Amino acid sequence: CGVVTSHGRPLSCTLQLGASSWRSHPTESEDGDFLWDEQVFLMVDHLDQQLLLVQLQERHTWNHDRVFAHQGISIKEVIERSRWQHMPSWSLQAAGSEGTTQMLLSGAFHPLTRKRGNFYKDLGSLLLVTVDCARHIPPELEDRPLMIRCSVAPGNAAGGSTPAAQSFPVRCSRISPVQAGQAIVERLLMCNFDQTALAVQIAGDSSDEEVDVKKAWEAYVESDEDRWRERLLQLLQLSSGGRGARASTKDLKAWLDRDRDGCIKKMAMILELPVWCQPRLGKLLDDLAEAVPEAQAAQALCVECHWRQQLRVMVKSPREQ
Repeated sequence: CGVVTSHGRPLSCTLQLGASSWRSHPTESEDGDFLWDEQVFLMVDHLDQQLLLVQLQERHTWNHDRVFAHQGISIKEVIERSRWQHMPSWSLQAAGSEGTTQMLLSGAFHPLTRKRGNFYKDLGSLLLVTVDCARHIPPELEDRPLMIRCSVAPGNAAGGSTPAAQSFPVRCSRISPVQAGQAIVERLLMCNFDQTALAVQIAGDSSDEEVDVKKAWEAYVESDEDRWRERLLQLLQLSSGGRGARASTKDLKAWLDRDRDGCIKKMAMILELPVWCQPRLGKLLDDLAEAVPEAQAAQALCVECHWRQQLRVMVKSPREQ
């Protein structure tokens, strides 16, 4: 691709299609004609609906990039015009400059197929990498964002090559996204529904049975407190520093005796519980402080990172890479 413009600073070309993006090397020009002559492979999900976003960026002081010109071009139009012209010209919307900026860009579409006879050696094959999660991550990486990068290297070569695809950054946590979302939904239910409506929802909408509102509500409260108890046991085990359950129980009892209100409020803030749940939490803390230490052993949660994404990588030589 090339550019004809009256611009004097180094420019780089950025192409974005869906979540995939590509950027060329910055090029300088003395006569206003910028030439890259580079090729990129992008995945098309919807041929009739997607746009190819083209941007020209100039490098400023402190490596700050500013968009000089941009345009969204229909993928279908790029393919149709490239069939009749070797290098079609496209007009870009230039920001803060007079005249028009012309972009020379062409493209070809290659559909996916399982037939080996249609293998295109310059394009290769499509590799789909599904990333679910990583468990037992070192504890020092908790609450830090992690990414998965895929590289294509010849033979049994190790890392060092340019990443061909990467996932979105996701923070590590001891609580999975499903558990965090479930806790948010439960807090919303507690705020926005009264006891009768919530009990009816839990018991079901059966017209053949009479709904025992009080019994359904007590069942919900009991299951809710079981989750609190489990999280508190895990928290006490982590805070004990390896001293055992007896030491953590002793510390909790001393804290309640010294500053009961402060202990309950602090624990409610850690568990992200509303104010109206603090009386129930106080009774639960009393039970834990008086419980038998051997019954407080809880399995420590490991640090996990959940991506649940699919990475797509173009592999030119599947048998050799």
